[in-house]
Amino acid sequence: MIAHRAGDLDKAEKDYRKVLELVPYHPGAMNNLAWILCEDRKKPDAALDIAMQGVSRYPTDPHLLNTRGVIFFRLGMLQQARKDFEQCVGFSDNEPATQARTLLCLGRVLMREGQSGPARARLNEALAIDHQRKILTAAEHAEAERLVRASSQ
Repeated sequence: MIAHRAGDLDKAEKDYRKVLELVPYHPGAMNNLAWILCEDRKKPDAALDIAMQGVSRYPTDPHLLNTRGVIFFRLGMLQQARKDFEQCVGFSDNEPATQARTLLCLGRVLMREGQSGPARARLNEALAIDHQRKILTAAEHAEAERLVRASSQ
């Protein structure tokens, strides 16, 4: 995690792969490696197999569900993304950061699907959590507000 946060993607990817050699199906390593492949390396196809294995092994893990949902979203598989995000929201009650970001992701999917009312409701939930906990980045917060305005038109 330190290497990833420091921006050393090569080391982070190598380290997560090493963890998975030592402890196959380590949920954190699977999740973080899939995230790096999808979001940082822009290789959602490569990330999907890892995320699928992770969710298959840990079907209630909100981090793996969120990551797989993001991968599905990047691949244009909106129905699958929505399903993962909806499940993740249900499993992330005790994790406000995961819940707020997942609600934002779900709002994105619903907007893309043309479901502005449900999108607005989910985005407002994300903003309410953020108002209490200051979880979202400035860019995420601004995006949520922009999408709420767009969903009202």
